[in-house]
Amino acid sequence: MDAGHMLYLVLDSDRPNPLFRSPITEPKNILDLGTGPGTWAIDVADQFPTGKSTRKKMGRLSKLRAALANIYGVDLAPPPNTWLPPNCNLQVDDALSAWTSRVKFDLIHMRLMLGAFTPTEWDDIYQKCFDNLEPGGYIEQLEPDVRVMSDDGSLDPNSLLAGWGGNFVGSSERAGRSLDTQQTMKAKIEAAGCVDVQEHLYKCPIGVWPKDKLLKDAGRINHVHWSSGLEGFAMFLLTRFGAPKPWTADEVRAYTTKVREELKAPNLHIWHYT
Repeated sequence: MDAGHMLYLVLDSDRPNPLFRSPITEPKNILDLGTGPGTWAIDVADQFPTGKSTRKKMGRLSKLRAALANIYGVDLAPPPNTWLPPNCNLQVDDALSAWTSRVKFDLIHMRLMLGAFTPTEWDDIYQKCFDNLEPGGYIEQLEPDVRVMSDDGSLDPNSLLAGWGGNFVGSSERAGRSLDTQQTMKAKIEAAGCVDVQEHLYKCPIGVWPKDKLLKDAGRINHVHWSSGLEGFAMFLLTRFGAPKPWTADEVRAYTTKVREELKAPNLHIWHYT
């Protein structure tokens, strides 16, 4: 998860703020849904430790007044972090339950949440997000496409990597939690009431094959992301919804070992959308 976070920081490293694209400069409250280890929430809390300072004239003196920017992270599991910035609050909660907080948010952020909800639950999540935004607030979501691609034919169509996406999309559809979130989130966010919804599509390399230095760095990190995450990505879906019948845990481990070996091939020029 931390490697995935670093990947997106690198891909947006040429931007003034690589943590998010929403044009907010003086946030008061930000929510990170599905915060996982809380890395993004912690980084944003460090970026806005006291909001924006303003000066209020008091005779011949001036006094700095700071507005605290509060960052909230929510997940079903307790975060592993034992230290948090004072303005970062990580909570265990179910986003599908009623939202009882009176806080309205300038930004609600989601990342790597594909497969977390059924289509109906996604509609509910987006509506809850919209209803809990400050006027003029933003929803921002970043999701990958699980299909591995190549532009130059270096990916063997009969390889396990080439079939990885189809295998997982099929399993997720049998689970009722499709991995097509990247393709459906724009329309669903608009259906919840948001306007001026924009999409930015990245081609994320896997491996150090790109000539561009930034993309080479991103590919190096993404290779670690994939290699270290393969078994975690695969175990739940394939042991419950794999085809033609659920796989055993040993079959999943053997499969991911072979995929990891394929990833090491130096002549592969592969990427996926995000």
